Amino acid sequence: MDLLEKIRTIPTSAGVYLYKSVAGEVLYVGKAKNLRSRVASYFHSGRNEDAKTGTLLGEACDVDYIVVANNKEALALENHLIKQKKPRFNILLRDDKTYPYVKLTLGERFPRVYVTRRLKKDGSSYYGPYFPANLAYRIVDLIHRHFLIPSCTVDLNHFHPRPCLQYYIGRCLGPCVEGLTTPAACQEAVHDVQMFLEGRPTDLARSLRSRMAKAAEDEEYERAAKYRDLISTVEQLAEKQRIAAAEGDDAKCEQGKRCKMFQARVHESHHSSSLNASQYNVATVSRLTP
Repeated sequence: MDLLEKIRTIPTSAGVYLYKSVAGEVLYVGKAKNLRSRVASYFHSGRNEDAKTGTLLGEACDVDYIVVANNKEALALENHLIKQKKPRFNILLRDDKTYPYVKLTLGERFPRVYVTRRLKKDGSSYYGPYFPANLAYRIVDLIHRHFLIPSCTVDLNHFHPRPCLQYYIGRCLGPCVEGLTTPAACQEAVHDVQMFLEGRPTDLARSLRSRMAKAAEDEEYERAAKYRDLISTVEQLAEKQRIAAAEGDDAKCEQGKRCKMFQARVHESHHSSSLNASQYNVATVSRLTP
């Protein structure tokens, strides 16, 4: 099957396409709302006049494609594959700068959470990427308000005389000052944030209810009220998520399970090395260790 014949068999779904050389090298990675239309457009009259496109088509002898659920998944997968394969004809996105992630610094004494565009092998957990970019900032803001995990640049390896403004306005546990919180309380909050970011609202709400009941039993009513309010927030967010999923929103998660950014169906070519589907499945969370 030659290249043009193969293009006619490509589906019209959203996805990512990979132009490959005779040696199997990935030359170019692109995304499309309509894979067949987009790949076929390279052969339309006038496209070969562009120097880069003409050179690409001169070297390409095969094309593979990956079907995803929607345009946002295609955008994220394209970004991931360009970082991974570093194709010669992709000028942008080949460095380590990427779309925003939420970073949870698990390797630190008192973990912090903030938005980053660079992934490092430092023992932290990275959640994302997020589309649009401001979604990552909204999520971090929600974590500050309800889980009180810090994001400041203060050195938390030793104590300071007084806390910053975030503690006084109720957006931080205050681990920077001795006596304001405990390592156990910080670890509990970090565990809650992990469940929240991994899309496990049922597990999180169950854990919070158990702690609320224990606090009420011990007559710690103020603490129990905080758990009650947090349970309400988690359940409201889960309900919005279910409504969005029912309406066909791009960001669908199955309750109680870790969300998968991609469930890609990989189609193999008879003339190229086979693609491994698991190679391209990117979860919303990855732990990068040195």
